[in-house]
Amino acid sequence: MSFTNAWQKLMGACALLLLASSATVLAHELNTSAYEAKTAKPLANEELVVAFSLAPPFVIVDTDFENVKGIDVDIARELQKRTGFKLKNNRFDIMNFGELIDLATIGQIDIAGGGITLNDDRAKKFNLLGPIVSSSSVVVVKDHQIKVNNIKDLQGHKVATEMGTTSADIIPPDSDIKVNLNANASLFMCFYSVATGQADSLIADAPIAYDYVKGWKEGNLKLAFALPDTISNLGLLTTKKPKVSAALQQAFNEMCQDGTVEKIVNSYFSDHGDSDRNHFSLSEQVLLKK
Repeated sequence: MSFTNAWQKLMGACALLLLASSATVLAHELNTSAYEAKTAKPLANEELVVAFSLAPPFVIVDTDFENVKGIDVDIARELQKRTGFKLKNNRFDIMNFGELIDLATIGQIDIAGGGITLNDDRAKKFNLLGPIVSSSSVVVVKDHQIKVNNIKDLQGHKVATEMGTTSADIIPPDSDIKVNLNANASLFMCFYSVATGQADSLIADAPIAYDYVKGWKEGNLKLAFALPDTISNLGLLTTKKPKVSAALQQAFNEMCQDGTVEKIVNSYFSDHGDSDRNHFSLSEQVLLKK
């Protein structure tokens, strides 16, 4: 074989090797791009306002107002992790319930939490994530009160409520019981009003009432009874903006399916006995999505 022929064959082999190498690199780049597109977080370029109203065990704030945790908070953090959104001002906003709902209604809050009741009226204004927890409503009174055993005993009571609450929100619609409402700026102030005698009683969702009564011994409060036929479905409210609501709903569904929501809820309910859990539980709809 002449030197010229040998050189031509060597150059041809090098060209084929270079072509194969280029094809491999191109295939790798295409696969990488496809993987990145598949795993890209859908809200990576979005900045959302996330706000809560204090309502243990859904929203718990320490005494220094620095650490925020709870069922709703932990779920919101997991939603952020999975969808990639950034927090507006790099923080969660804490406010009273009335302000929370008002600001969410006019579009200034993207995710709202705090043991919020999910209902048809709110479904018209928000995307509903949940229900996460199902709960009865319970009546809370001072520990020394012994004559409050059923709904008829609330007749004429001064009932502590959060601002914006109406009697229709707390008394079953088929009841003819008349109560006087004692409006308070926050849920804690409702419990404080009963503890200090400014109100006779309050009505709250069971897990919230249990946490306040057990966690605030100095209040000398007790759970009197559960209102019959008052099951509420609790969850989070989110904006109806199509891109944001779709991504949050998808992530929430996946969290239900892989057991994340159940794990979060049970971590806050684990210290409650069977008698407590008769009045609240993880929503069956979360379990059905698994």
